[in-house]
Amino acid sequence: MNQLCYIDFSTNRLYFIVAPTAALSVEYDYIKNGESLTLATSPLFPTQFHDIVSYGMAVKFNPIEQTDKAQSYQGINKQMYDEKLSRLRMLDANQKTQLA
Repeated sequence: MNQLCYIDFSTNRLYFIVAPTAALSVEYDYIKNGESLTLATSPLFPTQFHDIVSYGMAVKFNPIEQTDKAQSYQGINKQMYDEKLSRLRMLDANQKTQLA
């Protein structure tokens, strides 16, 4: 019990069950739920998934452009988008499971 603590997010305070008698290091998992993505904000999700936005845009743009080169990359862009989206969904599900 003398090494347990909790965070009260409503007051942004860390509370120890028993007051520490020496300096302690504190480690915990922190998951931030960000605001909605807008034209004026940056994506608030892991860096390795940021390119999912460009792959998704390329999948939507290529049929509009109708160029031979655009059509040749259509399958690759769709595959990359689907793979990244699947991994991002898995990460999200794992984080939600940890919070439950």
